[in-house]
Amino acid sequence: MKVYLPEKEKKWARFWFKLKFFIWVLAVGFSVIGLAYVVFVSNFFRVNDIVITGSRFVDDASVKEALMLSVLSNSLIKNALGAQNYLFWPKEVPVEFFALLPSVSEASISKDYFEKTITIALKEREKFGIWCLERNCFWFDRGGVIFENAPAAQSNLILTVIGYPEPSIVSEELQIFPLGSKVFSDASHTANIFSAFEILNSLGIGVRELSLSRPELREFYAETYNGAELRFSLDLDPRRFAAGLEKLNIKPGLRNLEYVDMRVENKIFYK
Repeated sequence: MKVYLPEKEKKWARFWFKLKFFIWVLAVGFSVIGLAYVVFVSNFFRVNDIVITGSRFVDDASVKEALMLSVLSNSLIKNALGAQNYLFWPKEVPVEFFALLPSVSEASISKDYFEKTITIALKEREKFGIWCLERNCFWFDRGGVIFENAPAAQSNLILTVIGYPEPSIVSEELQIFPLGSKVFSDASHTANIFSAFEILNSLGIGVRELSLSRPELREFYAETYNGAELRFSLDLDPRRFAAGLEKLNIKPGLRNLEYVDMRVENKIFYK
């Protein structure tokens, strides 16, 4: 059975419904405005200090700039918040940061809300050696990552490598390495070059420089202060030849040899 309300009661019912709806909209609006004020305008989420630890050669301004750019690239909301807002800072460092600052190998972010402090801990790449093309030189770390421009150098204390590793990594025309790239896509090739340098140093064989032949040959050569040219394969671990090379260094002595060839598995040729 339908219930019919008098016209007057219908008007009051519609009025109360509209009033409640208006109050609800007003409350939601004020809540949104209040929340926006707290988040974007007030000091409630304002950062008091940004602390950077672990930096030795990278300046703090570059770290902050790279972090802000990498964070902003992922979110429009972060752009509105700004770096002085606690909510701006993510829990983890974006991967884009390492592309912007390749001299940093590791980074982490920790946030202290009560102190309103953001701490950024860095680990910089160690300068292990210098890789030179015909005109330009670059620092690389023990992992074979190119991360910084370098001066030309020749020293038995610093590993210096000359040559083009792979056409896919570096262009002979451009004469540059992309910073943040690895010298070899195959990590074993990088490890074998490093091993050769360390073995020669341990045997007291001073290395002037290491050089690569054409990439397709997969070979490299050590020019030593002792006289003989040492020839290696990128595919063979130089440690396998350490004992034989040590004997040759004693007798007949590298100064009396033209070259020592270690490009064949388990065999050493010399002249």
